[in-house]
Amino acid sequence: MAVVGGPPPAGGGYAPQQRVRFEAISEAWALFQQQASTWVLSALIVGVAIAIIYFLVMVVMVGAMVGAAHVPSMGETGRSASPFFAMFSFTGIIAGLLMYVLVQLLLAGLIKMAIKQIKGEPIAIGDITSALDVLPAVIGASIVIGIITTIGSYLCVVPGLVAGGLLMLAIPLIVDHRAGAMESLSMSFDTLKSEWLMATLFFLVVYIIIGIGAIPCGLGLLVTIPLGLLSIAVIYRDNFLGGASIAAAAPPTYTPPPPVQPMTPPAPPAAPPVEAPPAPPEDTGSPEPPPAPEV
Repeated sequence: MAVVGGPPPAGGGYAPQQRVRFEAISEAWALFQQQASTWVLSALIVGVAIAIIYFLVMVVMVGAMVGAAHVPSMGETGRSASPFFAMFSFTGIIAGLLMYVLVQLLLAGLIKMAIKQIKGEPIAIGDITSALDVLPAVIGASIVIGIITTIGSYLCVVPGLVAGGLLMLAIPLIVDHRAGAMESLSMSFDTLKSEWLMATLFFLVVYIIIGIGAIPCGLGLLVTIPLGLLSIAVIYRDNFLGGASIAAAAPPTYTPPPPVQPMTPPAPPAAPPVEAPPAPPEDTGSPEPPPAPEV
């Protein structure tokens, strides 16, 4: 699958552009402010949905434990409680898997929203379910990322952070370019491996920012989750969409043109001056006397 952008080719005779930068977070903040109400409402809906799903899963799990505890033992009825416990446990597992799938769907929808805004496209609350068509690939990639980061976290935490940083563009590649699960993981790794340290630090900072939002009773997550996803979307744009900052700029303002002044017709050319005719000789009324004769 052809993808626009990607890391610059090696040996090009120039210094590669840094494509993982902390300025992406400030740019993401500007993007968030442009659509703050849409982002807050979307994050609120996702949070409420996840809370409801989690509550239902806990109800099922507690019901499984309580039900199994009240089933008479084999000594009392001649039957084993194992089938009942297995049934309730199976129900709990199914509920947990359903929760995982729905959470991945909603988070992928938020990531797709972020990419749409990066591209300058309008976003809406309904976009939180827009990743349904790529849900299998999202789930597959999320499972692999979860396994890798979990194993890395058990190895003194740092390897898990490195893996999270190198693979943070996998889900954006799926929801935007419709890449497969393994293809997206490979593309993200190959793109960021040359900047693995910056990718790791960036991922850590974004992770901390999102975590800070959970301190005031979780209300800050309505801001920090969109901010974190927009930050990753900016890095995705810089690496795969040519790096054109088409959405971060402030919306253009219309400046009306200056009023058109009415045209004044040109003055007619001045008439040439008329010369007065020469004055006739002045008449004194009496002729001059003739000259006297010579003697």
